[in-house]
Amino acid sequence: KIMEEIQVSKTALVVKYAIITAVMLVVYFLIMAIFGLIQYSALRVINYPLIAIGIFMAIKEIKLKSGNDKIGYLTGFSTGFMIVLLTAILFSIFVFIYARFINTSFVNMIWPEPYSKDNDMNSLAIGMYIFGETLIFGLLIDFILMQYFKRDGGSNEPED
Repeated sequence: KIMEEIQVSKTALVVKYAIITAVMLVVYFLIMAIFGLIQYSALRVINYPLIAIGIFMAIKEIKLKSGNDKIGYLTGFSTGFMIVLLTAILFSIFVFIYARFINTSFVNMIWPEPYSKDNDMNSLAIGMYIFGETLIFGLLIDFILMQYFKRDGGSNEPED
């Protein structure tokens, strides 16, 4: 019974912070679009600190709820991974919808020689690219953050 409650609360925490992180990414994306900066792909580097904030807040919450201000490495890393995975799914769906339905010239702005002449395929390709980029960099950020948390009073107890 206790393990079920812990699993439910961990799932709720993952969903909560994945949504928060995805919303931060979407808001930043829309701000870039409003100010006409969407075509400057170098500005996507700001996405990485936003992802880090989402993971960091989740791991801090787990540490606070643990009662002893500690988190096991695998628990923290797996939580970060699930947050990054769900964030990547949500954000890539948003970018696909944006490219396919909201701003159909978006593909041509950021991709001078598109993958295909079909906007649906190009929008899907961009969504998949965003998914991969968010997932890969998110995992790197998760790994780096867990090095910090491991050093910052990480648990020496065996993982479940």
